[in-house]
Amino acid sequence: DRIATCRQALKTNPSYILVEKPLGQSFSQVKQLSDFLATQNVQASVNLNMRMYPFIQKLKGDLLTAPQFRGSKSINYQGGTLGIGANGIHYLDLLYFLFDADHAELAAGEIEEDLIPSGRGPQFGDFGGWACFKFYDTAQQYLGRSLISLSSTSTVFGGWDIIGSHGRIKLNELEAERVDILRKPESTLPVNRYAGDYQPPQISKIESPFLGDLTKNWVESIIEKNVNLLPSIQQSLKVHQLMFDWLQLSKSYHDIFPIT
Repeated sequence: DRIATCRQALKTNPSYILVEKPLGQSFSQVKQLSDFLATQNVQASVNLNMRMYPFIQKLKGDLLTAPQFRGSKSINYQGGTLGIGANGIHYLDLLYFLFDADHAELAAGEIEEDLIPSGRGPQFGDFGGWACFKFYDTAQQYLGRSLISLSSTSTVFGGWDIIGSHGRIKLNELEAERVDILRKPESTLPVNRYAGDYQPPQISKIESPFLGDLTKNWVESIIEKNVNLLPSIQQSLKVHQLMFDWLQLSKSYHDIFPIT
């Protein structure tokens, strides 16, 4: 009951509120929370914090400026029981951020029947499945697609694989490694000469920050720079809508999902 929790927080007359994701167990709950907070004198943000990772911010800059990634891209993730509610929503927000997208659509998908158990008790759970999403900018221009697979029966953490016009980037958080495989920028070979003029893989280290440090950085950025580094509740509606569009493909659950 996010609204009741926010009512308690509002009694302290805060200027800002940070709400944990997902914002509800249905999109209607999320919309009710957004509508409620819109009537309050407070700036409400949602803790979709992957966009604050330093290596993610560098990655976004590289994808926007490197000649090997001009044009549409494919940004994909494959892993195990991370959960669509627990981590899938992080990934959807991250995709909006990396594509610098205005809107997205679910092109195809599936929800697996095996419910992922929750440490919070038998009344909670999460979902696995796969989906393909398409992303667009404000001018309706196609930016690229994402294939996400979160198996409900695997213990693998997984990783990211980004395919551009003339380059590939692989990210593995557990191994703290990024691998860039890029065609020489001066290459004149045609697109059908796959693997032609590619340079040796470039390996660099990445570091996943502690989540508490990210919250601290969020607070300090507001205090010192008057900059809010996290999306507002309103801005997160399209991310939640995309997640619930995916979850609605479940054959066993409809409208209300036991995610936390």
